[in-house]
Amino acid sequence: MKKYAPLLSLLLLLVATPVLAAEEGGSFFARNKTWIELAVSVINFAVFAWLLVHYGGPALKRHFANQAREYQEKVREANVLLADAQRLHAEWETRRQGLEDEARRIQQDVQRLAEAQAAEILENAKTQAARLIADAESTAANELVRTKDELRRELVEALLAKTEDRLHTRLDASNQRALIDEALRKLEATE
Repeated sequence: MKKYAPLLSLLLLLVATPVLAAEEGGSFFARNKTWIELAVSVINFAVFAWLLVHYGGPALKRHFANQAREYQEKVREANVLLADAQRLHAEWETRRQGLEDEARRIQQDVQRLAEAQAAEILENAKTQAARLIADAESTAANELVRTKDELRRELVEALLAKTEDRLHTRLDASNQRALIDEALRKLEATE
């Protein structure tokens, strides 16, 4: 404070000068009143600026340093969050791509399985159709044989009945006896 004592004395003198000049009625101060007021204002401003710099400067420096530190910290946090977000985005993009690939693979597997099942069903149908055709042919052949046998039997029965009727009408008792004797001889000859 001692080093600023002369400056404060000069300041008081300059502030008190207009008052002293008014008492003396001095012509110098009356003529240069505007310049004196300007000088006093400049000195007042310089003192004010010096007080601001001397007492307010460190506080302002601390304030701006804190602001800069907070800003840098927020920027660091934002960069960390941005890196995390980009990492998560890349991870989810990889997962999404993996899921799309998996879905495509599953779709292809299902398509191949459906085609294989369709081919198997078609092959089974062909086998069953061949079996049904073979069964139908076998049944038809059996039915044909049975029908032929039945027709032969009916035909033989009808022929025998007709032949008996003719024989009865043509043969009398002596002819019948001769035929029976001939049939017995043939039978004895074969034995």
